[in-house]
Amino acid sequence: MTPERWRQVYELFEATLRRAPEERAAYLEAACDGDAELRSEVLSLLEAHDQPDNLIDESLSKLAAQMSEDDDEPPPLSLAGRTLGFYRVARELGRGGMGEVYLARDTRLDRPVALKLLSASFTRDPDRVNRFRREARAVSLLNHPNILTVYEVGESEGFQFIVTEHVEGRTLREAMSRERLTPARALDIAAQAASALAAAHEAGIIHRDVKPENLMIRPDGYVKVLDFGLAKLTGLRIEETRPASTSASDDETSLGSQNPQSAIRNPQSTMPGLVMGTVSYMSPEQARGQKVDARTDVWSLAVVLYELLAGRAPFEGETRSDVLVSILTKEPEPLAAHAPNAPEELRRVVSKALCKEREERYPSMREMLADLREAREEVAFRSRQELHLSTGGTGHAGVAEGRTGRRRSRMLVWAALSVVVASALAFGAYEYIRSRRASPLPPPTPKLERITAHGKIWGVAITRDGKHIAYAAGPERQQGLWVMQAGTGSSVQIVPPAEGVAYWGLTFSPEADYVYYVRNEGAGLWELYRVPTFGGTPKRLVVNIDSAVAFSPDGRQMAFGRIAQGNEITQLVVANTDGTGERVVATRKTPDFFNLQLVVKIAWSPDGETIACPAGNSEATDAYIFEVVAVSLKDGTERPLTRRKWTALQQVAWLSDGSGLVMIARDEPSAHLQVWHVSYPEGDARRLTDDFNHYNDLTVTADSRSLLTIQTDWLSNVWVAPEADAARARRITDGRNEGFHGLSWTPDGRVVFGSRVGGNVDIWVMDADGGNRRRLTDYADWDAHPSVSPDGRYIVFESRRAGGWNIWRMDADGGNPVQLTRGLFGFDPQCSPDGRWVYYSAITPGKNYRTAWKVPVEGGEPVQVSDKQGLRPSVSPDQKWVAYQHSDLRANPPHGVAVAPVEGVPIVRMLAIPHETRIFGWTPDGRALAYIDPRSPNVWAVPTDGGKPRQLTDFKSDQTFWFAWSRDGKRLALARGTRTSDVALITNFR
Repeated sequence: MTPERWRQVYELFEATLRRAPEERAAYLEAACDGDAELRSEVLSLLEAHDQPDNLIDESLSKLAAQMSEDDDEPPPLSLAGRTLGFYRVARELGRGGMGEVYLARDTRLDRPVALKLLSASFTRDPDRVNRFRREARAVSLLNHPNILTVYEVGESEGFQFIVTEHVEGRTLREAMSRERLTPARALDIAAQAASALAAAHEAGIIHRDVKPENLMIRPDGYVKVLDFGLAKLTGLRIEETRPASTSASDDETSLGSQNPQSAIRNPQSTMPGLVMGTVSYMSPEQARGQKVDARTDVWSLAVVLYELLAGRAPFEGETRSDVLVSILTKEPEPLAAHAPNAPEELRRVVSKALCKEREERYPSMREMLADLREAREEVAFRSRQELHLSTGGTGHAGVAEGRTGRRRSRMLVWAALSVVVASALAFGAYEYIRSRRASPLPPPTPKLERITAHGKIWGVAITRDGKHIAYAAGPERQQGLWVMQAGTGSSVQIVPPAEGVAYWGLTFSPEADYVYYVRNEGAGLWELYRVPTFGGTPKRLVVNIDSAVAFSPDGRQMAFGRIAQGNEITQLVVANTDGTGERVVATRKTPDFFNLQLVVKIAWSPDGETIACPAGNSEATDAYIFEVVAVSLKDGTERPLTRRKWTALQQVAWLSDGSGLVMIARDEPSAHLQVWHVSYPEGDARRLTDDFNHYNDLTVTADSRSLLTIQTDWLSNVWVAPEADAARARRITDGRNEGFHGLSWTPDGRVVFGSRVGGNVDIWVMDADGGNRRRLTDYADWDAHPSVSPDGRYIVFESRRAGGWNIWRMDADGGNPVQLTRGLFGFDPQCSPDGRWVYYSAITPGKNYRTAWKVPVEGGEPVQVSDKQGLRPSVSPDQKWVAYQHSDLRANPPHGVAVAPVEGVPIVRMLAIPHETRIFGWTPDGRALAYIDPRSPNVWAVPTDGGKPRQLTDFKSDQTFWFAWSRDGKRLALARGTRTSDVALITNFR
């Protein structure tokens, strides 16, 4: 609608109001003179004016002044071809109420950006500009892959502008106009948007304008939420909802800013000034002009999700005023009426989020996100089940579709067939019994449900009766122990968190009166404790333990694992439940070993005769070194429980009837740890989970119908921080697993990184701004942990392309791959500063631990650097020292990073770097070792002379997974993101 038309509406509305109420109808009819649209618009304003919460008066009065002011503004001129500051303008993308949007090129970093110029009517008010700058800077600090990144807010040649990343793709509104999205796709979009909104809320920023126009979908399906925090800065606009009684300082509620890349794509936008525009997505409190909080975004996202599923908005009306009335007074039609294929869990999420009283909605976007993820799992499982049935299953799910439309016409057929069916039952039963052995039914499709939304769960156990759940929760090495009542979800803390403490191997005693767990404080031997289930004083039972405990069927004894003689011997030990009466029942010596780690759980068989335990051989010829064995408690003999071999095997648990086991394992090197079922005695293995999440820990109820595990999801992207300054750090990738598998710099300032795309881990290269991205390896398994030679000629990396893990070299462009090692295993390669050697760690023959090695970069025989345990060797810039991760229980500290002459011995100093640290390296000046502290989101450095650690970066949230300094030491590349882990319940798996 043009400004002239709105002025006509406004003037007629004002004139009609001046009439007596009983004269208005006749006056309006005559004044409109057959113009039905004009009459409808004025009537809608009159109706809204009569409401108790009048939303019109101030908007209309300000509208007239604003339109008059804007009429004096000259038409905007295209800036295509000009340069503003550092930005060369390419072409116009669109125009909106705030100004024009252009595609531009950042001449400093040579990357495409979106440049939005603010109109003169916006910039002539200094207060509004200053407020805009403050809040835009706050938005620019939001670090989330689903949030449009604001690069800069600037001014040049009198133009005020915003610079953001340029996103290829289309808005959700465009996607909706072209196709009806499936529930699975709708849920994926909503979950990505909710993740972004939750991050913003936790940073104190409310979006206020969640709508399809502000959700951009990239071609790869990634969702970007646009215009965070900007809407409230644009003053009075079509979508504004503030009544006359509310001042601008009362946390402004206007909604009108359009995103920089969809300004011309919004079919609902018209012009500044009235209660119109995107009114369909307003929450009731917005419509009333009340102060908003995070629950307003919860409502708006639910409206978007409803529209995605139903193909229509939940609140509709002939005019925008009608829509406002609907939002305030009416309930939406049930989602099931328009989206019968939407699962119940999803309908429940939408219903809860659309409660008119905000106290009845989700209290936070994070909680809504947790339920969206659960609903997404439900849809995924149902889709897999339907696919299975439609491609060979004999169930009835595939028949259900289309049943309603045919039901009446089939009634007579069923009646006629009933006699035939009845007479055939006896024969059918006979045939079923006869054929069942030859044609077994397909296994059931497991159902998975997340039952916590904490995000930082580390261990879990369930009582045999399934009534209580114990879990460890909190930041890494700052965990507490909790017990939750399964029926109500209420939890009580039984062991408070303590600095430097981690809990592993949670197990309930058979009578559920105690929770057993393994812990230590920073360094030294791990110890077994137990604490009363509902709180009390923990008691230490065993010193020196290396697995969780498993209880005998009669509950009188427990079994656990222990590593002895410098990792060369692994043992299975049986003791009384109070820790007394230890006896060793089985021993393995290198190269054979029981796989004993703190995350490992062994299992006592239901018949009481054997212990099931992960085991391996360090001299296996490939990566498939693990198997699950049953160890006889009578004589210590072993037998495999399945012919299947694994690249990783952690927890095992017997089903109570002895018909099989469940376990956490990985069948391919590049795969994630998944939950498996192994039948007994057949030994057939099948997956219970099959997704891109990572699973660890395992606990089963006595009836073997419920299985608890921990589902973990990582999100990682590459950032570059000048001078390690977190405030200036910028994300340069937008994937899900970028940089998680290694980072390195080329001499000319490009970033080489490991990335998981399509399930495989490969090596990529890109410019320091994320541009010119190119895949260097394309092997269908595992190429990771790249290190670029100092001259830039080679990239060395670890790979599985020849069977086991080994060190490879390729040219900088990805060509000419050459295998450098052919030993059993080679990990974590790093080029020496002179470019002659590649340092790495490998399993030493006859040992089951790694030591430091080096091999000539041009090829040749490997040389052992040290015979002591040593992981991830790293050479100092002056090539005088080598550092490697080392454990020695006789040393002080017993765990840390050893520093030795470059020849490898003797160790001259042990640096107290946290035991859980996996990534470290020398600082550019060679005076300290930088490392990632898993207890914080930052990189730290500890001087090699033994001084106190100091913090190098200052990130306030998320985690850092990897880092690498540029060759000149002026930039730090980091892989940063989130690790989310929660308890998941699996049922219907047998």
